[in-house]
Amino acid sequence: MDDTQLGAIFSLGRSGSTWLGALINSHPEVAYRFEPFSRLRAQKDFQAFDARLKNELSGSISTSEIIRLMLPAHPLVDKPPFFDKAHALGFAKNQAWIASRVLRMPSAFAHLYTPKNPRHLVFKEVGYGIPLAGLDPEVFGSIPAIYLVRHPCGNVLSSLTGQNKGLMADWHMENIGQFLSENSPALFAKYPDVATMSELKKLAVLWLYAVEDAARLAGRYPNILFVSYDELCTSPLQVTKKVFAHLKIPWHSQTEEFIDSCLSLDENESKNKALFSRKYFNVYRNPVTAHSKWKQKISIEDKDAILRIVSQSPIYKRFFE
Repeated sequence: MDDTQLGAIFSLGRSGSTWLGALINSHPEVAYRFEPFSRLRAQKDFQAFDARLKNELSGSISTSEIIRLMLPAHPLVDKPPFFDKAHALGFAKNQAWIASRVLRMPSAFAHLYTPKNPRHLVFKEVGYGIPLAGLDPEVFGSIPAIYLVRHPCGNVLSSLTGQNKGLMADWHMENIGQFLSENSPALFAKYPDVATMSELKKLAVLWLYAVEDAARLAGRYPNILFVSYDELCTSPLQVTKKVFAHLKIPWHSQTEEFIDSCLSLDENESKNKALFSRKYFNVYRNPVTAHSKWKQKISIEDKDAILRIVSQSPIYKRFFE
């Protein structure tokens, strides 16, 4: 396990990290974990780990401990699509995953599919902060990480769609004033009436908070690489190779084949490829056509409202002007 390289993907929700995670997961030597800090937060091991981070006991946490925490296969964080792996059993994994969800038997799934000694373990987490930022700086700085950022208009419209369909619950929307006053007093001073803003404007303010907070952290830690989701979708092969290089993952043809298969999909094929996945969360989609659909849906008024909030952001200027 000491030979396993840990890596991370961070982003705001609805920024494309699920597809980037699938690209990374397509590598046969990567064990991938989907949002373990949020999905496994009820487990005692994760609760104890979180308490140590929050109670300033993080100096004793090593990367080996994080790997041991995340390595066990669990159906909530080791989920379709499944790819051939060099380090773990793959036989009947789709069927076993379905059975483990229906019968609620995660321990059997873990026994069958936990890898022994993967060369790489990568996890992705979404939200308004970076969960490992409380680690000892030397430990945190040793973990190569990607921060994926999406055009604010695409992010806001996708988030609104999810909320309107009941697929995304976001307590920050109800408590946004308190959240900003505690976490970003300067931004709260700029938007003191944020609690009474429209949902669209609230989401734009939260996009601004999240990406600028991550940018400040990246300014201190060169192990964090900012990547544009929009660029990933328009140049998936080139950008994925850059991501792999940063995460210290060698290139593999299996990933290239997955990219090619996505690029060849039409909309009907995309709908049919997903396994027990709502269209909203489907990774089987042509990125070139899917990522920019917001441009046909957004009104001029909504676009202007979002850009008035975010257009002075250095991250917005760097990636989207």
